Amino acid sequence: MAEELTRLYRRHGQGLYSLALSITGCGSAAEDAVHDAFRRMLRLGASFNGDGRAYVFAAVRNAAIDQVRRGRSAVGGDDSLFQLPASDPAAGLEHAERRGQLARAVDGLCPTEREAVVLRIYGELTFEEIARVTGESVGTTSSRYYRAVKRLEETLGGRQG
Repeated sequence: MAEELTRLYRRHGQGLYSLALSITGCGSAAEDAVHDAFRRMLRLGASFNGDGRAYVFAAVRNAAIDQVRRGRSAVGGDDSLFQLPASDPAAGLEHAERRGQLARAVDGLCPTEREAVVLRIYGELTFEEIARVTGESVGTTSSRYYRAVKRLEETLGGRQG
């Protein structure tokens, strides 16, 4: 079990953190959520069929929601999924500006749409797996994702030049 969880963390760690961050809005709470989820899975000897991605993402999602319930969140805070380090010399000004626009656009999505985008893009989950993670139907998860992508296109499309 520990070997499988290690493999899943190595492969999906950034996506798991991004999911937790999209829910908590706070980097330290997101890190705690990922840590808590893995600690709980190890302690309980969690088992899953297949590659386990949906199971692990669901565990991290639940841990992040627990963090929010305990008041460990900063929704609307300064932490963003796409935040660049302040002194990133490799990023050109235009690239940094574009990432900032994307960050504001994603942060501006409603929580369920943001979650769908994060699970699909960062988590690399299928709509079926997203449905298992969120407990929603495949139709609901896919429509949330496509609605979010449309909003992002509208928001970012008007800024291209």
